[in-house]
Amino acid sequence: MTPPARVIRHAPRLAGAAALVTALLLVPAHSPAAQAYDFCRSDPAVLLSDGTTVDLSADIADSLADVQGVSYTLHIPAGTRVLAWAGTDGLMGLRESFQARTDAAPGTYASVTTVTTVTPHIAVTAHTQMVTGGATTLGAAPGWDRQPLQVQAQAPAPS
Repeated sequence: MTPPARVIRHAPRLAGAAALVTALLLVPAHSPAAQAYDFCRSDPAVLLSDGTTVDLSADIADSLADVQGVSYTLHIPAGTRVLAWAGTDGLMGLRESFQARTDAAPGTYASVTTVTTVTPHIAVTAHTQMVTGGATTLGAAPGWDRQPLQVQAQAPAPS
């Protein structure tokens, strides 16, 4: 039985993809080639007394073993308290630290994320997602390890 023409036409691409996947699986995890694909993420969440939920995260272009720590500082409006903090450090082995400062203007939230790694000049992107009053605000700041990355968010005006 002859395969359909569509399968024959895509056979070279499928064979190439299969060869690439096989090659990646054969590369030892500790080799320089494998380290080029290392990536880890820290992703804690915070619940505030004004009903706002803040999801903080850091995308780190490095292996988990090279990350020494991730520090988060959340600047929240005066009179707001942190009700809960759910870190991910125990799940992934990261060393996360968190502090909240009540020094922001009403309706204004800012996060400062600093990633510390053994290897210098590692790419990092800090993300902040804020959900308040049913509205979602997203922000991101790209940079490097040991650099404080700030993301600021403004709560939507009440309607």
